[in-house]
Amino acid sequence: MTDIILILSFLAIVVFGYFLLGRHDQFLKENRKAIAKEQKAAQKQTKPYIITEKRY
Repeated sequence: MTDIILILSFLAIVVFGYFLLGRHDQFLKENRKAIAKEQKAAQKQTKPYIITEKRY
């Protein structure tokens, strides 16, 4: 009887951890997208604009 309770509690912990890590992965993915978007916008703003003459 105690073995069944131990196994069920372990399985409950594993399932909870699985779903918790899935939500954590989604959170990290959204943060990576937001950081990449901010970095891209910052790159566009800090790029120097140099006017040069075309020589053929």
